[in-house]
Amino acid sequence: MKPLLIIIFSLFFIQNIFSAPPEKFYFDCSASVFRGSDGKNIVEFYYAVYQKFLKYSPSGSGFSADAKLDVTIYQKNVDKPMAVNTYKIPSEVSDTTGNNIKNKIVGQINYEMKFGEYKVVVTASDFNNPLMVDSSEFDLLVEDFSGGVKLSDIELATSITKSTDTKNLFYKNTLEVTPNAGGLYGKNVSELYYYCELYNLSSANMSEEATIKRRILSLNNEELVSSEKKIKQGVESRVEFGMFKIDTLKTGGYIFELSFVDTQKNLNIVKTKKFFLFTVTDDRQSSDKGQGDYLKSEYVILNEKDLDDLFDKTIYIRDDNETKTYRNLNTLEEKRKFMYAFWKKRDDSPMTPQNEFKINYFKRMNEANNRFKEDYNPGWKTDRGRIYVQYGPPDQINHYPFESDTKAYEEWKYDVLQGGVEADFIEKEQGTGVYRLVNSNIRGEFKDSNWRALLKQFH
Repeated sequence: MKPLLIIIFSLFFIQNIFSAPPEKFYFDCSASVFRGSDGKNIVEFYYAVYQKFLKYSPSGSGFSADAKLDVTIYQKNVDKPMAVNTYKIPSEVSDTTGNNIKNKIVGQINYEMKFGEYKVVVTASDFNNPLMVDSSEFDLLVEDFSGGVKLSDIELATSITKSTDTKNLFYKNTLEVTPNAGGLYGKNVSELYYYCELYNLSSANMSEEATIKRRILSLNNEELVSSEKKIKQGVESRVEFGMFKIDTLKTGGYIFELSFVDTQKNLNIVKTKKFFLFTVTDDRQSSDKGQGDYLKSEYVILNEKDLDDLFDKTIYIRDDNETKTYRNLNTLEEKRKFMYAFWKKRDDSPMTPQNEFKINYFKRMNEANNRFKEDYNPGWKTDRGRIYVQYGPPDQINHYPFESDTKAYEEWKYDVLQGGVEADFIEKEQGTGVYRLVNSNIRGEFKDSNWRALLKQFH
């Protein structure tokens, strides 16, 4: 592997910051695979680190800080990593007020990797404060692009311009492609750029009727925007890039789809990439009635600390796109409107004056705090508290106290949920009251059919 690194600054998604670093740290990360040579492909890892999460110190005539990026790559089903690399990412500003640290440090790391399946763990942190950390873990397929017609992965971008600067790592095939690591668009980033490469386009592999189709789909696969064009024969490979105006779409998650279609060759090769659009002036928020409801809501008087706390407590019901959106909001007003819209769309009974879903959610959270507090952890952040908040109170709890050769444990049974499920917890150390989830057959939860063996060895 040959890692390369480049850093640029981005002015996207400006929001209020303070000279002291905040209590949380976030970053964005994604990857795309392109054809290489000698049995290896080029894997581009894209990242965006937010300057406002770094601690700046005086340096010369300005201020400096450093982010740290750790990249660990595993072959699928192999515990030992095949690559571990650390990168120090510098950031310098003239001062730490105003717009000077409202940017993102956008970068790209390139690896040459053999064909295969991998697991990638990327961790970003403040180099001078390792407690400020965030991580991203994802599976990666490095496809063999030989043989018939193939498409590379899609790279989503915030801009694509013609370029002759071959030393710029964002340079590809006469273009400078600035990646959108988080796939988040909105406000001053309302144009979706995309880049993809097509390979093996010989006349033997494709007919004269072959086309490229571009589509934007809802998450329910409803087609919203589309275009199609023919592909000329005569070249072995080509680049497909372009732009969609997306400012007319409403706030939400979407799928960008690029497909190579050749009916004569019976080919339909599809690549997709998810993205998220956040528009504060969404019709759902800016209509007269909606605006009136918002102005009468509790959110218009909440300060930023209260809003951030409220958002933190939605961790069990929000999706990744909503998390990315909130992290990138610019102003207090945007955060207020976001939280208003967040709970409004989850209101099961919009005709009633109360949001029963929200009331029930926080009722469970309060009950979890009262019943499952552990050491310095509030109840809702514990394993038992999380299960309680997400799935509600169990129909039956079987308590098994500590014995000389067996740790204390609990069995939670749900009779109706998913046709009957359970969750099992073991006390980590005798008398601490700290329980860990060790097994559950609830969909999406950790399952270990041999969990009872841990009763004697769990520590």
